[in-house]
Amino acid sequence: MRAGVSKQDLTRWLGFAAVASASALLLGCPSYSSMTTAKAVTPGQFELGVSPGATGLSYGALGGSGAGSSGMVVIPNVDFGVRYGFHERFDAAFQISGWGNFGVDAKVNFLDTEHFALAIDPGVNSTFLAAGENGAAFVQYQIPLLVDIAPADWVRITLGPRYVGLYAFSNNESAYENFVGGSVGLEFVASKRIRLQPHAGLVTWLGDTQSSSNVLFSAGFAIKFRIGDPYEKEPPPPQAARR
Repeated sequence: MRAGVSKQDLTRWLGFAAVASASALLLGCPSYSSMTTAKAVTPGQFELGVSPGATGLSYGALGGSGAGSSGMVVIPNVDFGVRYGFHERFDAAFQISGWGNFGVDAKVNFLDTEHFALAIDPGVNSTFLAAGENGAAFVQYQIPLLVDIAPADWVRITLGPRYVGLYAFSNNESAYENFVGGSVGLEFVASKRIRLQPHAGLVTWLGDTQSSSNVLFSAGFAIKFRIGDPYEKEPPPPQAARR
């Protein structure tokens, strides 16, 4: 048993891990990185995204201990998302992560300059598994702060420190756990309507701050398509001088 963790807390954690991992392995895994930047989608426009990648967790996060708990469980997945711009500083998205994890988020941009942008992008996602009379599910809350740095007009770096809260339940058992971590993404301009964004994220359990073995992570390569107007609209032609 880990120092500073009571038997009740450990039992609670193991129950949570069993539910979360079973849901993850059989249905779908949430992403701990962001398939977006701090900039809001242009009002009235859609952005579609697909991101092949993987999500995983350490054996320590499954409750393992000892020399054999240093490995990782990695599950390949494909994330799909659609994002719509409601305002020049606000957009929202619906996303399917893995093979059965559904989520929504709403992004609010506070600062948007040529080389720097800042936004908060809270969201929630969930997975449910039913087998006969038994069921298991988790609901995950994420609150990332997105920080954009654009050193050139063809690339944008997005940093995403975040809090993650995970509520897991199975029949009459439930648990709520807290995680903190961060993500990084690099968005490249491929064309006026296409952006490429490799991204990765990692969070660790706050229940055992003395150990780095309780880790959840994800990574992917997003291809994002603009529907409607291109990402950067051409300026209107100058009007002919009036005679």
